[in-house]
Amino acid sequence: MIVRPPDRAALGEVLSLRAPPAKSVALRALEAAALAGGGEIGLGGPRPDDVRIFLEGLRRLGVPLHDDGGAVTVTGAATPPAGAVLLDAADGGAPARFL
Repeated sequence: MIVRPPDRAALGEVLSLRAPPAKSVALRALEAAALAGGGEIGLGGPRPDDVRIFLEGLRRLGVPLHDDGGAVTVTGAATPPAGAVLLDAADGGAPARFL
């Protein structure tokens, strides 16, 4: 995963995180990219429910992202929603904690 904070990207500063694929690691990587305002996370393979739920929560919170099925790219800083947002973590304890 490469995370480029928007105000540092022009300076070429890059934070690169490498970790084995796992649900909890994927959620942390997605959270880091969302907070940094950009990044690409290679997820590959089928998505666990918790990851799908978390991605939907990020979208509802205004995080611009593109999911091509193999990687998720956070394309910029979040645009806060104008009003209240319903975040449904279903049975996912991890998405509930991170969202």
